[in-house]
Amino acid sequence: MLTLFVVVYGLVLIATAPASLLGAIVGNETRGIVAFYGANGTVWRGSAVASLHGAGSMPVFLGRIDWHFLPSELVHGRIGVDLGMESRQSPQAAEIRIGVKKI
Repeated sequence: MLTLFVVVYGLVLIATAPASLLGAIVGNETRGIVAFYGANGTVWRGSAVASLHGAGSMPVFLGRIDWHFLPSELVHGRIGVDLGMESRQSPQAAEIRIGVKKI
């Protein structure tokens, strides 16, 4: 019974992981060059304001980034993310799919 509780609790933690966690991962992986501010939502569906930081320079704000994990892509053996970005100039959109090619 305890094992079932631990498994369910772990799944709930993963399913509700906050978007700020993704911001911390991105910041760490880019060595602070890319930063997310005001992250909302979860790592699976969320948004944040993105900025670039160069050595000794003022940050460049890129705009608001929205993401949505596409679980249906897992059926095809891929990881899919729908990305959108709104900046002062214009909105942008992209869909990213990473997977193994079929032989």
